[in-house]
Amino acid sequence: PSLYTTDPTIEALIELLNDNKHGILLFQDEISGFLLSFDKYRGGKGGDREQYLSLWSSTAIKIDRVSKKLYVPDPFLSLLGGLQPGKAVRLFGEDSFDDGLITRFLFYNNDDIYKKLTNHQWRDDYEKMWTKMILYLYSMDTGSKLKLKLNDDAWQVFMDYYNSLTEI
Repeated sequence: PSLYTTDPTIEALIELLNDNKHGILLFQDEISGFLLSFDKYRGGKGGDREQYLSLWSSTAIKIDRVSKKLYVPDPFLSLLGGLQPGKAVRLFGEDSFDDGLITRFLFYNNDDIYKKLTNHQWRDDYEKMWTKMILYLYSMDTGSKLKLKLNDDAWQVFMDYYNSLTEI
């Protein structure tokens, strides 16, 4: 199974989710490309945005077409990428607050901290350790949906973040 994808149509993404019970990573170096790709193959009249909104809550996907039938009970998608602050304001827009799209993103600003290049290299034993860990995680049978339990401090941070976005 694939671990990640970079430029799928929503239909291809659903196929990947069907084939990967542990989910998939959608990596977009530029998140703007992701946001601007909604409905590009349907002349702007599709439901890609709404499908991604449903994926956030891991809503089951059931496709009934003449050509194919699919059922993905627990789809899991992670999106990772970068976005310049000025573009975020233009790309998300007011609609993102109305439908909740922006509240589904976790933003991080690295304050322009750069690390110096050193002679340190990625060692083979690091790769073996990470490979072993990923294979172990993929072998886990989680049964139904995993639930994230936040301690009181983490819950307060999440509530403050969510409420500040809601107020905006």
